[in-house]
Amino acid sequence: MPPQFSLAKSRNGGQQLRICGEFQRPLWIPYLFSGLSNLRVSVIRGTATRAATRDWDAAFDLDFSGCTRTPENIDYLALSQQQTPLASAPPTLSHFQITRRSDQSLEVLLQGPDQIGFLGRILAKLSMLTLFPTELEIDTVASQIRDRIVFLGIGGMPPNESIQKSLESMLQDLVSSG
Repeated sequence: MPPQFSLAKSRNGGQQLRICGEFQRPLWIPYLFSGLSNLRVSVIRGTATRAATRDWDAAFDLDFSGCTRTPENIDYLALSQQQTPLASAPPTLSHFQITRRSDQSLEVLLQGPDQIGFLGRILAKLSMLTLFPTELEIDTVASQIRDRIVFLGIGGMPPNESIQKSLESMLQDLVSSG
């Protein structure tokens, strides 16, 4: 099913973006989040899961307080399909943890100070390691990012040990730079 986007009021009074369907580009999430960041829209919390059918089911609570456009006048599909220029500043982490799950995917827990565009930048950076998310749980609590992301490699294959070590090194550099 082609991707469908809808908006509704969220529990916190902001907007919730619902997304369902299949995306042809594996980088649709970093493109969407980078595009939102460029519009000064913050992703506060949300979940996304890719089913075995390759369809995504996602819901993200968005904060439009810094954006000059109305939520209804943004083409979310276009944002998810265009290669939005990514901010050059690397994201900052205060802590991370990597776990190999029973299905051999990598589960990554990320913590750091709240940063607009954080998830778009981190996912774009990790895609250089051929890691693509299959699950996301993101939250911002008391100006702190607490995200859980599950990754597989190209074609849904489990990442090998070399990629896991590169991931650990890349994330450690983000902790050190902060």
